[in-house]
Amino acid sequence: MSTDISGTFSKQEIEQVRTNLTPIFPTEVDGFCNNKPTKYEVHLKLGYDFEPGFGSFVMPYLIVEEVLKGNIVDFIDNPTLRDRRTWNSPLYCTTALIFPEHCLVLSDNVFFKQHYPDALKALTAQGYTVVESQEGGHLHWTRKIKLEVLATLRNPALTNLKAADFRATEILTILSDHLPEEAESYTFGIFTPKWRKRPIEIEYDDVREGELVVKRVKKLVDVHRSWANNSLEGLVKGLALARAVGLTSRVKTQNGVKHIPMIDFGCGQVAAVRDTLTSLSAEGMIVNSGNSYHFYGFNLLSEAEWQAWIGELENRVNVDEHWPELQRAQDYAMLRLTPSRGKLYQPRFVELYPNQRPVSDGRAVRSQLHLVA
Repeated sequence: MSTDISGTFSKQEIEQVRTNLTPIFPTEVDGFCNNKPTKYEVHLKLGYDFEPGFGSFVMPYLIVEEVLKGNIVDFIDNPTLRDRRTWNSPLYCTTALIFPEHCLVLSDNVFFKQHYPDALKALTAQGYTVVESQEGGHLHWTRKIKLEVLATLRNPALTNLKAADFRATEILTILSDHLPEEAESYTFGIFTPKWRKRPIEIEYDDVREGELVVKRVKKLVDVHRSWANNSLEGLVKGLALARAVGLTSRVKTQNGVKHIPMIDFGCGQVAAVRDTLTSLSAEGMIVNSGNSYHFYGFNLLSEAEWQAWIGELENRVNVDEHWPELQRAQDYAMLRLTPSRGKLYQPRFVELYPNQRPVSDGRAVRSQLHLVA
């Protein structure tokens, strides 16, 4: 399951959505090239991404693309030899990105509504919210578009869209199903994820040098265990892009405050995570945070036990080197549940440990509206 904010649909699921949506779009539309009227073919394509060393792979969104019928050079008067070499290719135009899991369509600001009025009505009838992109016709799955999707989902005026991803609520659901019954309430934290002391690739070859900055948690919110998922949605809706919501280790019980054992790992291999958990005799769940992994234990610790737990994590090879110190300084641990401007990954459940097995597929909580014909 992906940590990309676009969603988690498998290739087969997104193919099924494409099959269902293709009939609502025309096969071609009228347009212009070099001020000359012409036709454009309409394609509903699978989204994709590219990772150096791994190649391209399918992503859980769809692309509405218009392709010029013919080559650009065909629309140039008296083309030179250089023109023929340079413009002997089709013209492509992306008019919309469709995110079935979020029931969201991000369209360009000109052609989509003009060319697809019937498709627009059909999408709206199926529960999609159609929003014009601030990027105009430059709809490619870049950092800017990811931020725009995140901002759109958090927009408090768009009440039909869920701001809290199901992968975040799934983590809370699994935790609630396995923690002792004495846990009465959780504490969420609203914070700005810190920059690390290593370069962070922002986009293409633009690299920003990160600094380790300890930023105080802006707000702590206590929520009854049974209302955790609904409360998360309320916290995320309208939240500034720079901020994320995390779950703290603090749990209120009838016997006072206790702590959930947590770990922020600094390694990218789940096998190394398992090795560390085995050495700690820890039981709980492993979560993929995007670049690394998180761990939530299923037992509760007293204050003294939690201090000892944090001490056990210090100087461990696979644990984030700064994390134990920072958690001790604020008197509780915290792990990120949602994306933010600086952390554009949605944490997602991987497996229970030590059983190394998934629970029942959390995707069942998603609306199946867009997976049926």
